[in-house]
Amino acid sequence: MAEKNSTILKNIWLNGTNDFQQRVPEPDVADISETVRYLTAPMNRRYYNEFLDSLINRIGFTIVRNAKTWNNPLAVFKTTKLNYGSTIEEIATKWIKAHHYADEGNEGDIFAMHRPEVQAAFHTVNRQDYYPISVNEIELKRAFVDDYGLNSLISQILLAPENSDNYDEYRIMLNLIGEFGREHGYYSVHTDTVPNTESTAKDFLTDVRKYAGLFTFPSSRYIASAFGDLPVFAQPEELVLLTTPEVKANIDVRALAAAFNLDYAQINPRIILVDEFPDAGTYAMLTTDEFFVQADTVMETTSQWDPVSLKTNYFLHHHGIYSVSPFVPVVAWTTAQVDDTVTTVTQAVTGFTATPDAETVAAGGKVHITAKLEGTITPPTDGVAVKPASMVATSITALDGTKPYDLGSTTYLTGSGYLHVGKGVKSGVKITVNVAATYVNPSGATTVYTAAPVVTVA
Repeated sequence: MAEKNSTILKNIWLNGTNDFQQRVPEPDVADISETVRYLTAPMNRRYYNEFLDSLINRIGFTIVRNAKTWNNPLAVFKTTKLNYGSTIEEIATKWIKAHHYADEGNEGDIFAMHRPEVQAAFHTVNRQDYYPISVNEIELKRAFVDDYGLNSLISQILLAPENSDNYDEYRIMLNLIGEFGREHGYYSVHTDTVPNTESTAKDFLTDVRKYAGLFTFPSSRYIASAFGDLPVFAQPEELVLLTTPEVKANIDVRALAAAFNLDYAQINPRIILVDEFPDAGTYAMLTTDEFFVQADTVMETTSQWDPVSLKTNYFLHHHGIYSVSPFVPVVAWTTAQVDDTVTTVTQAVTGFTATPDAETVAAGGKVHITAKLEGTITPPTDGVAVKPASMVATSITALDGTKPYDLGSTTYLTGSGYLHVGKGVKSGVKITVNVAATYVNPSGATTVYTAAPVVTVA
């Protein structure tokens, strides 16, 4: 409902600074002319500016959002504003493999460091836009002639940047679907056509129900293959179905009507409409409400008075992080051909090296030893590399010339590969770190590879 000029002026006056309230005449419902005359007088520019900023920032956007605005349908995925920093780190922890009890005991596990294996994704600020709009003083004065003139003027002025921002944000998020798919791929289901008959519409709904149920069980099948065997799952209340108006209309008319107007709640996921998908052939996606990683870092309006043209320029600033989570399950339906060929990747190990980052190390210092398992991947596959499962020190020995040297307990190798040298170790002593890497072949054969890097105490 539109607000009268008197109501808007009263709200601004009530929320103004103490100085504003002391100087500017309080608006009266019956007569606001005195308030308007005071605000528009040349010597009262500072109070006019305060009035205008409050009108735009406090009242204006409220009016606009209650007017005919275009809302981003994907805004439901947005998180709260990120007030500090410019990066969101998303971490997912792999599950732990079970250990079997041994007859001789599992004493080695008691005090060992059991670090979780994690996957991390970093999402940084990738949008920095602003939308300029001008408010002319003469036009503003004319708005007071009509009882609802301010409401109408502000709606006309602010609808443009607000709607532009919302639409641009929608296109950014929509295009991310295509970019992530082209980069990493989605688990896809091929159909010959979009659901356009009673039979195909029912088949599609059956598929949605099926995968909604499968998502509740941990699996790495429905995430991008680049992120390995990370098991993920989702609860039914988290599920979201993205689809087009065409598909939804066919579901409504052909499937649900034929099923005695089956309630949407029985379909399970929420349905969010998009006008199109960026990838040709895709017509629906089932995922969770954590699919998008989005946070606004800057969302504010600034202004600058132009004394030449008697206008105030306003700038709607919108900076944010827009990305896609690689750690949520996704199923995409498409009419495009799906390559469901399973490629078997094999690894052949040829050796193991352990190389210090430096040949010398100071007493009381540390040096990193980099472990590398040598071998080949067949066929060569992006994201798959030959790596050791672990590297441990089997022993650490030292020589002072040709004589054995006692290093004591202050010289040791950490699990992350750092050799710490005790403060009292004699200069010139050569330290040999005997390390081992265990490679467990999927075939069941286990091979232990060893190396013996040497560093000299400087």
